Amino acid sequence: MTVRRLLGQYVTSTFLLFLILSAALWYVTKLGYNYTAEVPIDVSVESNAQTVKCMAEGSGYRLFMLRNFPSRSIRLSLDEVNATESPTNKGMYIIDPLSLQNAISLHFNNIKLISIEPLPEIEPKE
Repeated sequence: MTVRRLLGQYVTSTFLLFLILSAALWYVTKLGYNYTAEVPIDVSVESNAQTVKCMAEGSGYRLFMLRNFPSRSIRLSLDEVNATESPTNKGMYIIDPLSLQNAISLHFNNIKLISIEPLPEIEPKE
């Protein structure tokens, strides 16, 4: 006996349709709950574009949209974040992760940023 014949004997196409439909409705329902997930956010500090990985808390729908359909890059200046000159590399700056997290949070009122990964040293472009 082939698998198709065996499957067709016990499972009808109507059953498969309702199984897929119920799984899709279950997934849509679960998107309304609050979750914590890692989301990438594009940040541009003084024309240095980076993707920052952030731990965020919010509704599943918002986190799904951020992960799969990233919005435009957030543009920040050195005045908006606490930046100190690098002790090892002249002309490079180190950005304080907490100040960067606060600056990014101002752009997202529908999610709560819990933590971010630090950015590498940047060189301001003039």
